Formats: sequence, structure tokens, C-alpha cells
Amino acid sequence: MQLRLSAPTAAQADELAQAVRRAWAWTLIDALTDALTEPPVDASAGDPVDLDVPLLDDVETTLHHLSSALTLGVIERQAGRLWMLHAAALADPASGATVVLVAPSGTGKSTAARTLARRWGYVTDETAGIAADGRVVPHPKPLSIVRPTTTVKAQVSPADAGLVRPEAAPWLAGIAIIERDGASPVATTPVRTAVALARLGEQTSYVARMERPLSFMASLIERAGGVRLARYREAAELEPLVAELMERA
Repeated sequence: MQLRLSAPTAAQADELAQAVRRAWAWTLIDALTDALTEPPVDASAGDPVDLDVPLLDDVETTLHHLSSALTLGVIERQAGRLWMLHAAALADPASGATVVLVAPSGTGKSTAARTLARRWGYVTDETAGIAADGRVVPHPKPLSIVRPTTTVKAQVSPADAGLVRPEAAPWLAGIAIIERDGASPVATTPVRTAVALARLGEQTSYVARMERPLSFMASLIERAGGVRLARYREAAELEPLVAELMERA
């Protein structure tokens, strides 16, 4: 992937370039597009994801829109090839066992990632791409943090957030739908596969482009040992559930 940065002045262009490098500090911008090189996923297929990145109102606004544009670009490229869930994902740094925490936008994924990835490896806080064989393709973008006085989310690099970088390749160990509704302690219940397919389908990008999507998703749900629903109050309280799903794998 290539980013072409531009700004009215050389000083502003340099400021923007430094901000992009910092936000994506140890993140491979092309992680989703080039991480898979073996069948059944052909990572070389499709058009390259190249983006023009002009300076908008300010650097923070530009980073906010860049994060969204990159995510949409790689999702578009992988449409029909991966199960792409709107989710945070955490991996055991040594084994790669990965737990996917599925939730709608603005309901706690980034907070969960920022909290739990101080113990486990940070895979993503936005889109978990899962191959048919259970491999999880990292999308370790900057964390998008909601700020109280603006709709522009702060883009914080995983390094600046103090998160752990996985050492082993991520693979699917567990799936949980998370609902931050004030439940404490965490209330967890198994979700029947038919119900899970409906709920996870709502948080899946480009379902229509997947070949036999229900079979694709059902097979991965079975591989993960089913789906759990977790109702919680604080992200840190999800630690035992994540540990259990990793250990069960």
C-alpha cells in the first residue's frame, strides 16, 4: 500500500508525515492485504490499495479520516475472501490463540482492546479478518479513541498505548459478542449457532460477496467452540473470559 501525503506547505507536509508515522508506529499498513500468502487466500489478487492523503482541517482530523479510509480500503480488497467481523481481537503473544470480541461501532471495542492488550497481543480494535482455515489476519491500526467534545476520534498508536505486540501468527480460538450494559460481574451465556449467525452477520462486512456465507461462518463458529455472549460493565472484567477462551483452544 502506498500513501501519498500532501499539504499546502512543506512544513505542514512534514508534520503530517511525522504524525502518520507515529500513529502507525509498529503497524504494517498493508497487514490485511499482504499477510496471507498461502491457499485458500490469494493475497496477490485484487487492485492495490493506494490512497491520496491531503491535509484536511488539521492533522488530527486527517488521521481520523485516514484510519477509516485505510480500513475501508482493505475490507474492500478482502471482500469475499475473508470473514470480516466488526470486532476487537486479542492474541496470546506466544501461541497466537486469538479471541475475537464482536460489537457495533462505538460500544466498547477500542476500550476493550486498549485495556486487554496490555496483557495479550493487540490484533485489531476494528476489523478481524478470518480465513476459512481459522487464520486471523491482523489489522493493527491505531486505536480510535472517542473524545467527549468532538466527533473526531484520537488516533493513538499501539506503541504509545503500551500494548503488547503478538509474536506468533494469530489463529481463531474463540468468539464472543460483547455488550457493555453495566452487568457486574460479567454475565456470559452460550449463543445458539442459528442466533449467532444472525447476530454476527449484522457485524460482518460484504456478506453477499462470501461464497456460501452461512456455511463459511458456521464452520468457523464450530472451530471456535461456539459463540459466547458477554454482558459487562468494565473492559478489565472481560479478562477471565478471554483467558478461558484462549486456554480452551
